[in-house]
Amino acid sequence: MNNMNIEFPQKIIFRFIEQRTGELIQGLVVSLTLFAKIKNNYHVGPKFSDLNGTVSFSIEELKDEISNAKNMFIMDYKSNLEECSRFIEIKVMSSENIESLILARKKYFSKDPIYKLSDEQVEQLRNSKNKEYLPLAKKIDVSTVKDDENITISLIRN
Repeated sequence: MNNMNIEFPQKIIFRFIEQRTGELIQGLVVSLTLFAKIKNNYHVGPKFSDLNGTVSFSIEELKDEISNAKNMFIMDYKSNLEECSRFIEIKVMSSENIESLILARKKYFSKDPIYKLSDEQVEQLRNSKNKEYLPLAKKIDVSTVKDDENITISLIRN
């Protein structure tokens, strides 16, 4: 299938549940990867699951993230959303991923209004529920996802 014909849903919604009990998982940190056809991939997030165990990514948010990355790193990014693969990856970040994110954002983006993390955000990241679950990365074919459809992801407790 030609990537140029892929239409992303207006909103992609993930629901995270504990595999054994089916309990909704709130306070989980996740990121989304868009696989670019040209140059580097795009990483959206971190985002937290809400009281319903859900995290959503709107098409506007994805386009904004792509625009921000392309404007900030002119030589590193080229593809538009329509030029990305129909596959995306949702990632439940490990504690190590979270610490690496915090260190990188503090080191390289301490003055950037878009990517800078506040002390409150750092505390939220460090207090997330991620350490209670095994990390996970799952690829999803967006061409099979309907608008506002929940994609349920089951996680295993540590």
